[in-house]
Amino acid sequence: MIVQIEIQNPKDGTDSYDQIKLYRSTSTDETSNYTLLSTNNINMDSDTHSTLVLDTNGDDDYYYRATYYNSTTSEETALADAPSMKGNTSFLLKYISLLLKDPTNANYSLDNLKTFRDVEISMLRETLAEKYVKDDIDGSSTLYAYNLDDNVIEVSSVWIKEDSSNYWSEVPIGLWKLVKNDTGGYTLYFKFLASTKTIKVIGLKRVLGEEYLPSKYDDLIAKGVVIKVIESEMFKIAMQSSGEGDKNVLDALMKLLKIYKVDYENLKAKFTIIGQPVILR
Repeated sequence: MIVQIEIQNPKDGTDSYDQIKLYRSTSTDETSNYTLLSTNNINMDSDTHSTLVLDTNGDDDYYYRATYYNSTTSEETALADAPSMKGNTSFLLKYISLLLKDPTNANYSLDNLKTFRDVEISMLRETLAEKYVKDDIDGSSTLYAYNLDDNVIEVSSVWIKEDSSNYWSEVPIGLWKLVKNDTGGYTLYFKFLASTKTIKVIGLKRVLGEEYLPSKYDDLIAKGVVIKVIESEMFKIAMQSSGEGDKNVLDALMKLLKIYKVDYENLKAKFTIIGQPVILR
């Protein structure tokens, strides 16, 4: 699981310290139990004046502490003075709580938000894909078939060029086809020998290999979770409705839900830009 830890930048920027060291404990919060996980440059371009540090093999139950470090003098702030953070206070969950106007999780517990988050991520993983470009397939004078990466789900165009040239020319769609192979991926078939030509394939690939999606999807995930929370609240109120007051609350939530759904769909639309992630319908 990917855990994102948000660390406030030093007040003096990088004048005293230019890096952040992230430490992790997998069992207790005792300072002596922490081990160094990574060293990261301070991000001075952040709009929130903070640096996001990833633990790609993290867990909600892990403990984290971060120190400031000067890579020139080797000076480092004390680990014992660093505030303790848990994986369940990751940036994504914090962002979701802020959207719900519940920063202290008084109304929506972290456990509930994590459940909604995981459901949203699971749903997105069924539909998310990114642009796939492979431009280093060596043509052969004896082969017609070329196996593509297993995460490829669609090919939109095929191009070739002579090894001695930088000019690509598109292969007419009738001269190539994509066939499912025994490994679960696809094999590209040409109806002519590629000979000394280099082959380029453009298409879509699945977003695979991680339990949690990359941070560029955070906004989409967060809005999806908020939608699920609002729908859950509306269902509970509808089941327990006792009068006009509840109807007014439901009407207000419905208006808010429509706003978030429009925002969610607009975010999806942004992922259709060439070179950016794509949402498969």
